[in-house]
Amino acid sequence: MKKNKFFNKNWIFLQNKLFCKCVKNNIKNFFIPLTNFGLLEFSGHDSTSFLHNQLTNNVKYLNTEKTQLSGYCSSKGKLLVTMILWKINNKIVLLLPYELLPSVHKKIKIFILRSKVKLKDITHKHLIFGLIGKKMAYFLQTWFQNLPKKPYDKIDNIFGTLIRITDFNQIPRYQWITKNNIIGIKIWEILSKKFPIANSFEWSFCDIKSGIPQITLETKEKFIPQMINFELIGGIDFKKGCYPGQEIIARIQYLHKIKYRMMLAVINLTNENKDFIFLIKPGVNIFSEENSTKPCGKIVNSVKIETNKIYCLVKVRLDYVKNKKKIYINLVHKLLLKFQRLPYLIVNI
Repeated sequence: MKKNKFFNKNWIFLQNKLFCKCVKNNIKNFFIPLTNFGLLEFSGHDSTSFLHNQLTNNVKYLNTEKTQLSGYCSSKGKLLVTMILWKINNKIVLLLPYELLPSVHKKIKIFILRSKVKLKDITHKHLIFGLIGKKMAYFLQTWFQNLPKKPYDKIDNIFGTLIRITDFNQIPRYQWITKNNIIGIKIWEILSKKFPIANSFEWSFCDIKSGIPQITLETKEKFIPQMINFELIGGIDFKKGCYPGQEIIARIQYLHKIKYRMMLAVINLTNENKDFIFLIKPGVNIFSEENSTKPCGKIVNSVKIETNKIYCLVKVRLDYVKNKKKIYINLVHKLLLKFQRLPYLIVNI
């Protein structure tokens, strides 16, 4: 895999010199170089139908003004990766975590066979920025005459692709994908002079608070989509045709056998438990106070923003949430999960 030399060199400098804890310090407008994401490009006559038969959402609904949240599953219905995809110049681009890109690239390429589809990793040719703040709209209008109004709307022009992401506490968020050329580097320089710079943990925090899960290396093939609320945030189309794992996912949905849901939780760190922060990471099991041997769920994503708090998305058994059971990361060290409201409704709680 080719790496983005410009990003690597400059981001190391920024992490050492200019990193700002924007959320903690209540900074309202900032940007983030999203070096933890990669891009796959599909082209060719059959690219739409091919991806339609591989992903959880209806790729045939894609147009030039909309992006789409989707997932790629194993034959057992477990998520291998979550992504955003869009159509541009008769090509389809997938934005996904860079750590999972090589395995997804390798697996999905196997199924191309005789289809008229070409697959490329185009990460090194682009710069990816995350932008947060109400003032961002004024800044972006310098580059884009019209802005995407709703989450997952997008705009394309010579300066790249601008995507509206789910808001964070009613504050607009955007992802800007631009070429890694003179224009892209100039955009980088202007952004870094005009706004504070944060790192990818701040973006993850916004996703977690918004209830948007991200599959990682640790959680690959661990979750059926409904376990992490994927259909509630628009990541599944149950009316489309077959794709890997579709039969299992549909059976769970229509037989109402969803025993787990994803919840937002916070862990308060104290002098007694702060040395065990290493236990709080994606893929780690969680337990109820009544049963310390059988897990009742698993951490999906976690991030430490404030000094004494860690925010998590966790997959947890519904009956435990309904009965208000106390849930811990580790019973011995009392890493208690305190559940908070998600910005969308989970009807079966």
